[in-house]
Amino acid sequence: RTVKLELPVTELTNDGRYIHIEAAAGTGSFAELTDVVTSFPSGDCCIKIYELTLENVAGDVNEVAIRIDTRNGENGQTCNGQSWVLASSVKTEVHCSCVDFDTTPPTADNLADRRILEDISQMPKVTFSDECSAVTIVYNEYEPVEESCWLGIGVENTTSNIWFDGFPFDQNHHWANGYLERFPDATAKLHGRVVNNSDPTSGWIIDVYFESLVDYTTWIASGGITTNDPQRTERLYGAVDFSKPYLLQGFGDYTGADLSLVENSDHQYMDLGPHADSYGDYGMGLWLAYQGTVNGQTVSEGTIEGAASLTKCVRIRGRLILREWKVTDAAGNTNVFIQRVELEE
Repeated sequence: RTVKLELPVTELTNDGRYIHIEAAAGTGSFAELTDVVTSFPSGDCCIKIYELTLENVAGDVNEVAIRIDTRNGENGQTCNGQSWVLASSVKTEVHCSCVDFDTTPPTADNLADRRILEDISQMPKVTFSDECSAVTIVYNEYEPVEESCWLGIGVENTTSNIWFDGFPFDQNHHWANGYLERFPDATAKLHGRVVNNSDPTSGWIIDVYFESLVDYTTWIASGGITTNDPQRTERLYGAVDFSKPYLLQGFGDYTGADLSLVENSDHQYMDLGPHADSYGDYGMGLWLAYQGTVNGQTVSEGTIEGAASLTKCVRIRGRLILREWKVTDAAGNTNVFIQRVELEE
């Protein structure tokens, strides 16, 4: 955005002395001027209004630093500076900050979903940007990873793959960037960005870990529940791992929502494998019980259900490293990105 400043300065003298003014906002936005005062626009002593324009001021910058220099012989002048001046109130003309209405999440500039490298020293540098502001980045690496997949649409519902039952708004959502990771100890991690089908500027950043996935017989013997489809015995099952932190962070209309998972509920698990009528040949189901508030409305008994296909899967051969970035702009829009790096060592 552009910021225009009007700075009234009084007690000037029109005998050829100079005044130098600088203005800076954030990093990289700077303007300056030098004036040798020989007259006043109004013809009256002793005030002038100086104008400076700052270009490309970041949306999260909310202050401007102004410096007035009247020292002798400074700034390349051969004459003396003004002996003393008074600056009055500063008038600013600021184009509305894009932060106030920005609903677009950051994007990756040069991200390849999968890389095969000969050596870890070749690990690529990935950069991110936003059309409105600077971004903050939280970066994590996970190794070893057994399998990494993207979450896609299932075969039963072609517009939604995750539902927030009990919500005061549209319950249908889908994974905009959603991922499932499996680790060698059979545990799993579900993470990514979920958006509302009716309002894709609103949704959730989700990060949930699951205990070791077990076969159907072991799951039922431990008291687990499941759906009653013919392929239920072919899938793996795992409960939410409450020993690890989870994240349900709302954005858009869900900003400020306070949701927590209910630990003593049977509906805190996922399954993995084939489900011809729902996920397809390879996918995952999700059942989470939650409670809390959404936009001030209380949800005492809600469930989050999911049915997603698993696509773009990468399975370990030698070394498989998962790189994860959570990238947030000044308006609070967050996106989640991953890169799967295979090392041929």
